[in-house]
Amino acid sequence: MIQRLIQYVNINDIKLRNIVMREILVQAWQQRKKIGVWIILCAIGCSVLGFCLAMYNTRIDKGAEGKIHSEQIALLENQIAQYTESMDEAKARLVESEKFKTKSMIMQLDPYKVPECEMVFEVKTKVNPHLLVNKYVAYIKSTAFREEITKLYQDISSEDLESAVKVFSYGNLFNVTVMHKDMDTVVPLAECIKANILKTEWADEAQTVLVKQGSGYAVEYDILNKQNNIRNIVQNDKLNIANMEKAVAFQEREKFEFIKRNEPTSVIHKSPIKAALKFLLFGLALGVSVPIFWYIVKYMFNDKIKSETELEAAGITVLNSFADGNFRYDMSETSLELELLSRRYSAQKVTVCDMSDNMIEFNKFNNSLQIKDVCFEYINTACVDSDKLKALSDFGQVIFIIRPGVDLYCKIEELLRYCKTLGINIWGALVVY
Repeated sequence: MIQRLIQYVNINDIKLRNIVMREILVQAWQQRKKIGVWIILCAIGCSVLGFCLAMYNTRIDKGAEGKIHSEQIALLENQIAQYTESMDEAKARLVESEKFKTKSMIMQLDPYKVPECEMVFEVKTKVNPHLLVNKYVAYIKSTAFREEITKLYQDISSEDLESAVKVFSYGNLFNVTVMHKDMDTVVPLAECIKANILKTEWADEAQTVLVKQGSGYAVEYDILNKQNNIRNIVQNDKLNIANMEKAVAFQEREKFEFIKRNEPTSVIHKSPIKAALKFLLFGLALGVSVPIFWYIVKYMFNDKIKSETELEAAGITVLNSFADGNFRYDMSETSLELELLSRRYSAQKVTVCDMSDNMIEFNKFNNSLQIKDVCFEYINTACVDSDKLKALSDFGQVIFIIRPGVDLYCKIEELLRYCKTLGINIWGALVVY
């Protein structure tokens, strides 16, 4: 029957466990001497730790002339020299690339609209014509050819001419394509090249004739690739120079720090007093927070009721409290409250439930009351059975005797659920310490 009654009650309706910070502080105050000693020990320990750490980090090297490692210094200087040399080479290469980028005719061309003049030459001979064709191709690609043309036509450099003239052969024919910045200059340059080709020293060995010549605009991906290549070289050189400058600065700093650590007068100043004060504050905070945290955890995991404050938080009236053989409040006021309750509920019998088999407090409580026509019956509810539950139901009124630190939350909550289910009026509780 008891289990059947429980299932109709929402267990979450009645909860006694409630973290009350005041109760935690009261318990901490009762142990104030121990907590004070703990705080002092934490503060002193942390201060000593901070002082020792600061002293350890304060390095005073004396007589360090013999400790400077010349090999390490030489190694650092060698690395610095290598980085510096590589950086100078990159800077020189960057200057040349920037110069070529700004002044070169090739970089000024629009690769999608390049002025060109194309010439096709034919070598006529009874002997193997391929040999002479290859001679022409090799000559046009040679440095001597570029130097000869730049003497005759000074509007283009030898470097630009290398990219501005393309030559390839097929059979006894070879094709020469000339490029320049505009159409007005590409034709004179092509005429100069044509005249140079036709007057070569081996021109008499065979008949070399111009088969075809024409000019116009064309898309040159070789020019586009060369322009992109130059731009990439410039960008990479700038990036490499920046990285090498960082590397040189890092090596210089490493060298400085190494020498500083090994100098006779090298001192890294760290005040041990300031460190000790910082650790002192940390120790005080640690000493205060740890006991509070400990009491909170202890309070949460303790399954026994702590004080009458939790009963009041659950809505249970504390009629009186009994400690050290005496009642804390005047029993005449308690008697008046109970008399008013008896009139309200028209009660003649009230059950006093005690979860401990000890009638001493009940007898003192009953003898101290000054109420007529109301009978108080004692019931030990350490183990609830059907008869006790029936007695509670018959009387319809109940007062609990609760002992903080002894009675469990679950037992008290179980009795409260019984009373709620059976409609029993709870007058309050007598708290016994």
